[in-house]
Amino acid sequence: MNFNTVARLNRAGTFNISMDEPSYTSLLDLSTLDLERISIRQGLAESYPSASIRIFGEYDLDTSESVFAYYTTKDHLWTDQTLFVGMLLTKSASYDPGKDITSIQGYGLGYYDNVQFVPEAHLHNYASVNPAITVYGLTNGDDYAAESGIEPYRIMPVSAWGTTLTRRVFDFDRNTTIKQAIAKICDYTRYVHLVQSDINDYGHPVARRYFVHEDDIDTYMDLPSIVTITDPDPYLAAGVNVEDKGEEFYNYIVVSGRDTFGTVISSVAATADAIQGNVPKKMYSERSGAFTTQDQVDARAQELFDYYADPTTIYSATLFERLDLRLLQKIQFSGYSDFTDEVMRITDIEYEITATEEGITKAAKIQFTTAEKFSNIRRMYRSSAPDPVGEVESIFDAKAASMPYNEIGTVIALNGDGTAEVQLDDGRIITANIL
Repeated sequence: MNFNTVARLNRAGTFNISMDEPSYTSLLDLSTLDLERISIRQGLAESYPSASIRIFGEYDLDTSESVFAYYTTKDHLWTDQTLFVGMLLTKSASYDPGKDITSIQGYGLGYYDNVQFVPEAHLHNYASVNPAITVYGLTNGDDYAAESGIEPYRIMPVSAWGTTLTRRVFDFDRNTTIKQAIAKICDYTRYVHLVQSDINDYGHPVARRYFVHEDDIDTYMDLPSIVTITDPDPYLAAGVNVEDKGEEFYNYIVVSGRDTFGTVISSVAATADAIQGNVPKKMYSERSGAFTTQDQVDARAQELFDYYADPTTIYSATLFERLDLRLLQKIQFSGYSDFTDEVMRITDIEYEITATEEGITKAAKIQFTTAEKFSNIRRMYRSSAPDPVGEVESIFDAKAASMPYNEIGTVIALNGDGTAEVQLDDGRIITANIL
């Protein structure tokens, strides 16, 4: 990344940039194929969409390289919606002669984050560098067009870096994938990383990368406005399904880690009845070398307790033609006597377009939950895996802090007994031996 780009990040507070477009050797419009079915899905745990494609007849892919592809179709208002920008891996194509159908799997361009390792230049990152700059560099930054093909469209700085959020070094070994590195940064900063399909100002399909704080997704992630489904809604099919995750109930949470000196640290978060023995104790235990301070194990125990002590309710619905809906968008149901009108957020979405004898059917299958439960689910996806590099750094820092070191000061008085009063640069006054 060049200096001007870094400076612009710090001044403007956001990347919202337009650079050279990727020069694809081929760009396949999937809507021009004789599709029997296409299903495009993205959930909260995935940073990019995937597509399952079924084509009538035997369809031959160029096996020399991956095929870049996109899919755009009309929604209920006859507005174009680009639902997928990615690639078709040639090895994923298969032909079923009995059904005369070719099946192909498509992957959003974020797939590259899963299989490419952290570039050598970004294995070590200084604590003084805002994590947004690290993410920008990890994901090819200015060279995105020639590398991942994902435009670093909105990479938000971590505004509390070095103030309310303690600075830390993000170092990676050579076996760390870009996805793992970004997940590590997101876990610590509570940011959301997402790749979305869109159309740019030139009318061309594009994949755009977002790195946004979880509290700011409605402001900076370009999500559509909240959608209200009012009874009777002509597009809602068969009402709303409710699934209570009762099997995930735990009332006694124990989280353990080790501090920088190897001492076990732990924290318990539990209901009063479980602590007092009034009800059976249903325990959930998590241990990880990623937790090196008491604050960390306390916070993790509370996150797990918030999720497991009051299990999340997941709602699902199918809406025909509503291909305008997006992952993380807010949704509200109004006028339904047997269903809450609380504001929800979409946590999983699948677009399904199918050719039938009657014509083309289009549907958006969504899962959603309350805003509070959404936050709990987000926390559950945070990685608690040990970070060997970080642990070594922490141990080294602790050992270094306990070692004696030289300090600089000015002699302000001689005591006549072989000692002197010295005022150190930090203002402290000490008595030192004169050598």
